[in-house]
Amino acid sequence: MIHRLPAALVAAEQPVRRLLDTVPSAAGTVGFDIAIVRRLMEEGFSNGNLAVIEELISPGCVEHQRGNGPGAEGAKRVVSTLHGWFSDFRLEIEDVVAHGDTVWIRNRATGTNTGSFLGFEATNRPIDITVFDMVRI
Repeated sequence: MIHRLPAALVAAEQPVRRLLDTVPSAAGTVGFDIAIVRRLMEEGFSNGNLAVIEELISPGCVEHQRGNGPGAEGAKRVVSTLHGWFSDFRLEIEDVVAHGDTVWIRNRATGTNTGSFLGFEATNRPIDITVFDMVRI
């Protein structure tokens, strides 16, 4: 069972990059760290499961991707916004590298623009972009 971990979710230079800062996990293994990140990306961001976001993101988390508020609520707004812009939004993890307490992920983000996107009307056209995430556990 994965327990709630203290975390800070911070975007880096790219608007789609997230940094999850946590204290060293109780398990302290690379496999455990990858499992946390995989669950966050697959169940939380890709599937839109807000309960997973609530479970894994601490109140002290700050999501800077679009200036959202702190904690799980800020991260949940990001997930909800992505799924609102792209009704079939998916993140597919293509590569994972871990060293120490840091996990790097190369994701493929796909979806169809069915919602107003940054002030522009929906185009109903597909997106297919590469997303790099760096997560520190």
